[in-house]
Amino acid sequence: MGERWQVDARWGDHWEVMADIQNGSMAYTKSWLPANIPTPSAGSVSGKLHLSGSGTKLLSADADLALANLAFSDASGLHAGEKISGKITIKARQARGDMAWQG
Repeated sequence: MGERWQVDARWGDHWEVMADIQNGSMAYTKSWLPANIPTPSAGSVSGKLHLSGSGTKLLSADADLALANLAFSDASGLHAGEKISGKITIKARQARGDMAWQG
């Protein structure tokens, strides 16, 4: 099956970003991640992601993702992994000024 990224975004005072990913290359996420953490070089992701917020504030995040054959490493090679597969489910909500995370 081929790679497919379907992203729907709504902007305004309140915003939403929804993604439906099928066999997405994890190598694409390298540019989105901080430079000081291990970055993916191989593998795929499939599933759904939903983020919503107001202005610059994230109010909720939901992710239900499956990883397959993930490989990653840092610049020194001291933190690395390969052939990692698994499922990630995350829910986060704004609660009294802080994000309450469940994974």
